[in-house]
Amino acid sequence: ESRTSSSSPPPLQPRPSSVPSAVAAAAAALARFEVCLCTDVFCTSHSAASSATAAYCLLAQDPLCRPCAYVHDAQAAERAVLTRPGRVQNALLFTTAYVPMSAARKDPSQPDPRQQHQAPTSIADVDDFNSNTTVGYILMFNSTVAQYPFYGENHATALKLAVDEAALALSTGRPGARLSAAVREFPRPPNRLAGVDMAGGQAGIFFYVPPMVAFFHTLTELVDEKERRVRLGMHMMGLSAGAFWSAELVKSVVISAAIAMETVAAGAAFGFDVFDATTPLATVPLFFLFTLAMCAVAACVSAFVGSTRTAQSVGYGLIIVGFVFQALLSGLYGLLVDVLTNPTNSPAVVAVVSFIKLWPPLHLAKGYYQISYFASKRINLSEGVVSTNGGFGVQDLWRFHERNTLVSGVVVEPLVYTLGWLAALCAAYGALAVYLDAVVPGQQGAPRHPLYFLPP
Repeated sequence: ESRTSSSSPPPLQPRPSSVPSAVAAAAAALARFEVCLCTDVFCTSHSAASSATAAYCLLAQDPLCRPCAYVHDAQAAERAVLTRPGRVQNALLFTTAYVPMSAARKDPSQPDPRQQHQAPTSIADVDDFNSNTTVGYILMFNSTVAQYPFYGENHATALKLAVDEAALALSTGRPGARLSAAVREFPRPPNRLAGVDMAGGQAGIFFYVPPMVAFFHTLTELVDEKERRVRLGMHMMGLSAGAFWSAELVKSVVISAAIAMETVAAGAAFGFDVFDATTPLATVPLFFLFTLAMCAVAACVSAFVGSTRTAQSVGYGLIIVGFVFQALLSGLYGLLVDVLTNPTNSPAVVAVVSFIKLWPPLHLAKGYYQISYFASKRINLSEGVVSTNGGFGVQDLWRFHERNTLVSGVVVEPLVYTLGWLAALCAAYGALAVYLDAVVPGQQGAPRHPLYFLPP
């Protein structure tokens, strides 16, 4: 493997000249060498008869204009390096050696060496028609020799230092001129995003999954009991519907409490700020009420499903659709859910969002990012730094706050509003499940009248 590094001392300021004189200089230069217009695919040469091409190359400074001898030598050097892997240590290609020198003398009183058929004795005897060109070269070196597992010396720095010292001595007339050079690690600025809590910004979608396990288990279990006529047998033995649903409620409460406490404990164990810097009076009720609400939703869905296989398909489908929905709500630290539930929205938007609020995962996303806003170290999108509000305490349960990230003037309601919505959904879906179980025809017994709960 080879790398190419170019180096050149600071260029001199170009001498002012008119366009006609530049064209004349280009024509004179072209009489002594061949110009090539090169691309990655082909290289077209133009001989001395085409002075317009030389004028264009000199005035336009087109990078495709190169001396043909340079192009050929560069290709030969590249072939030599690539065809001898591991054998070529370094290669030098002096680019200024291909720049033509004009016949103008530094000292007009001295005879022209070209007229005397003598080679110039020093670089001061002739002028470069392109005054921006001094001493330039391309240094190719084997980069892999300095990498694992060799860690060898590629001698590129030493070779570059020697060439630069020689160029300095030539240009200053001081043979003893010396330079010093050393290799050091490239400076790395401090990471402005160090310490950001990714769980506070992106994990809202993943904490949605554990409560949905309880949803899937409740749905399939209720349908399985109905399909195998277990509930019908218990009813014939004297088990009332109230006793059955009371047992289901106790089981769902125990499962929801276990999932909530395990989720909070796992988040604290992994050091997520959204759990470490938050009172458990906020996180535990949030996950508990959400899990319990999804168990109540599962009980409602079970009234319309007759087989376990169908229940599994319906359960997986709702989980996947909910996951996508949750991914949309969890972007940008829950900005979308805050915009949707902004109490200052128009009445039409509030009416539509009120219908969406019947889906419990919306409140999980809202509550999670209400906590995350105060507790986690998050990225401040407007300033590009990591910021935090110091944690989420008990006093923040009733705290309004305003978000001005990307969308200004978004008012976020307190967490107790979210917990209240989840508690209301638990009660509503629970009562609806008992009602649907009684009136929807199925294998749990004869359905009752839709208005059975009213007094006769």
